[in-house]
Amino acid sequence: MRKYLGFSIFKVSGISMTPVFSDGCHILIHAWWKFRLSKRSILCFHHEVYGMLIKIYVNKDKNGFYWFKSINNKGLSTQEIGPVKEENVIGKVLFSIEKKFYDSKE
Repeated sequence: MRKYLGFSIFKVSGISMTPVFSDGCHILIHAWWKFRLSKRSILCFHHEVYGMLIKIYVNKDKNGFYWFKSINNKGLSTQEIGPVKEENVIGKVLFSIEKKFYDSKE
């Protein structure tokens, strides 16, 4: 992951967020994510078991933990992901660049 002035670029690996993000695309993440957080926000965070994940924000519980879900049923469930500490949230996904736009091999 590369970081520039509060922005990060991350390469997606896996199919749990298809059709929104495909395997191999790049996403732009903004570190100041708390200002515009909604139930449809997609956040990137570090999970202690699964590593870096990109999931849809579900809610913040009374203990201050964040809960997430996958877009499709092939991804991790909310229960498998479990609660995520705020300090593990990297940022909000602003947009993606699909692999077909920058990969000259295809």
